[in-house]
Amino acid sequence: MTSAKSSSINTFSGMQKLLFKRSFWLAALNVLYLLLYYPAGTIIQLVRIDMINEEQPLAAQLQARFCEVSTWLGIRSSRLFPVVLLGIITGLQAFGYLFSMVKMDFYQSQPVSGKRVFFGKFVHGILLFELPLLVIGGLTIPVLYFMHSLNGAGTLEILLQMARMSIYFISGYCVTIFAAMVTGNLLVAAGVSVFINSMDIIFRKLLLSYEQQFFKTFVGMYDLPEKYYGIFPLGNAFFGSELVSSGQYMSDSYSPMSLQLMGTLYSRIFPADAAVVLTGLVCFIAGYCLFKERKAESAGKSVIFASVRGLIKFIAGTAAGLGIGILIFDVFNVSSDAGKNGNATMLIAAGGILCSAFLVSSLIECIYEQSIRGFFKNLWQTTIICAAAVLIMLTFRHDIFGYDRFVPDASKVAYAQLTHYPELDSNYSPAGNQNLQGSFSSLMDLQRQNMKLTNIPAVIDIAKEGQAALVQSEDDESGFSAQVTYYMKNGRIISRNLLIPYSMEKKKLDAVWKSEEYREGYFPVYHDEERVQQLENWDLQYLNGVAGKKGPQGLYRKIAQAYREDLARYDAAAAMATPIGIIRFDAAWPVTKDSTGTISLAVYPGFKNTIALLKKENLWLDPAADCADRIEKITVSYYGDDGQNASRTYTDSGKIEEILRHMKPDDLGGELTRTDDMRWDVSINIIPKDESGSPTGNFPKDDIPSFIVNDLQLPKE
Repeated sequence: MTSAKSSSINTFSGMQKLLFKRSFWLAALNVLYLLLYYPAGTIIQLVRIDMINEEQPLAAQLQARFCEVSTWLGIRSSRLFPVVLLGIITGLQAFGYLFSMVKMDFYQSQPVSGKRVFFGKFVHGILLFELPLLVIGGLTIPVLYFMHSLNGAGTLEILLQMARMSIYFISGYCVTIFAAMVTGNLLVAAGVSVFINSMDIIFRKLLLSYEQQFFKTFVGMYDLPEKYYGIFPLGNAFFGSELVSSGQYMSDSYSPMSLQLMGTLYSRIFPADAAVVLTGLVCFIAGYCLFKERKAESAGKSVIFASVRGLIKFIAGTAAGLGIGILIFDVFNVSSDAGKNGNATMLIAAGGILCSAFLVSSLIECIYEQSIRGFFKNLWQTTIICAAAVLIMLTFRHDIFGYDRFVPDASKVAYAQLTHYPELDSNYSPAGNQNLQGSFSSLMDLQRQNMKLTNIPAVIDIAKEGQAALVQSEDDESGFSAQVTYYMKNGRIISRNLLIPYSMEKKKLDAVWKSEEYREGYFPVYHDEERVQQLENWDLQYLNGVAGKKGPQGLYRKIAQAYREDLARYDAAAAMATPIGIIRFDAAWPVTKDSTGTISLAVYPGFKNTIALLKKENLWLDPAADCADRIEKITVSYYGDDGQNASRTYTDSGKIEEILRHMKPDDLGGELTRTDDMRWDVSINIIPKDESGSPTGNFPKDDIPSFIVNDLQLPKE
């Protein structure tokens, strides 16, 4: 060791120069990634979007560019996880000297304290990423302005995302430092770092998969009212884009950025980012404390501190066992009511969980001992791990904690939503610089945005019966699917799936459905202030299930006003009946620059104001059963399970009228109409005289004309 080298490492700047010479490859890797992500990746995305929109007006092309830059470089981006991986690699490179006695001797022989070496390497690792980020990211911003692809709000969003990239890099880096301090081997440290950084994503996926597998009222991993986030960088990096603009926030997934929208989006991910900052800080402090306790002879060992061994083994062993269990359940497609093969598959799953937990736990012991002889060491720990994995599975299998039975205390609920997936869906999406307040991707999305029910006891009464019906049912034909979501006063959000039976007392449903809160949260005509001008220019059509009639533009305001007046008569009886017609507004084609979407309004027999307006505007069509004169022919087909099919076409007006009076048109499916009373193996295809389409339908099981039964030789059900 020369005196020049000794003196250079004794200063901060000298240490940085020396360290840079030894980490040039890592600096090059960071620069390469940032070059690919910022200028190269962004330009490729802009070229792609320009090719897609080359026929659009210049203003529309510019708006598409703003959107593309925002979703690629902004907080809706799903590309944070490579930054965490770079943090892991940087941490391993910076403190890899701890895994070699030769390198340890070198650093300990220098006339500097271990504290200075620790902080010098710590800062150096951060500079390797931060300096290229500031230079490349900063230079990309004026380039995007030159390409007319960035505005003020977009610039702030990019800067915010650069700050988030720094947070996730540094946190992943600090977690890796902690992993390096508890291990003495490079490969083991890398494995521990990746495992800790991704522990959220592993256990979150596992537990949500078990909930989805065994809990019938679980709403689904990708349809939660509030996305779960963890505390470790890699898991939050993977799920960050879901927290911002997926599920109920899908309408925010692709649109030009504004300051208001940026504040709304970031408020959704702030808790996750704050958790990542806290995790990084804790791991840094813990890593430094362990660094001071670490002995030079620890280099080369798998895990240095004995107290950590059991914890790592337990977490990894149970995760492996539960993962194999989910795989077996997926292969055998078994759940809590799997029928005669359920118990056999449960035994297979339990056996797979035991074997996987045992194997992984034993292999970890081999790594600890760095010898195959460790396979059967600490069998008592391995036994506990295997038992814990099976016990966790059984708690889900038998719903030990009453997940499917849970309803909250009404006094602790601020407000609730009772939502369902309607058959007659609607959506609206503004374009350009339009305000996003009026947009919704589906009626389910609209309900989640606007419904705030305060009659909590009435909601809970429906939810109890709906949860019990779903747990007991083998299919969903006895009712319609719905969701209940409770927004608790403490900020927690709880959601459950329901199966509301068709037999549920109407007065119980009306306690919610007849309320003004429900109507205003469910029907889009109560939230059209932001889109009424666009809807006036949409195409209008009235459908009665077998024919259609187009109307002039400019009627939306009149129809919406009449429809709102008629909704005072909306109740459970109306909602669960078949409507007599559908009013449909569609964005004109080609898509206008203002908006896209469809608004569908079901017309029921008691909607006198709406019907009167339709007649006044010459849009009215008699109910489907009275429109035989508009039909050219009807084909009725039978598709038997045994492969015996039959089909007949009818042109006789008398038989056409009879079919129309008995059938249920698909276009008039209604919101919550029964599905268990239909004869699904008999289909009806209608050809109108005006060739306005090819409506379809089915017969109720006990309401099929006798000539159809005879002509097709239908078997009894």
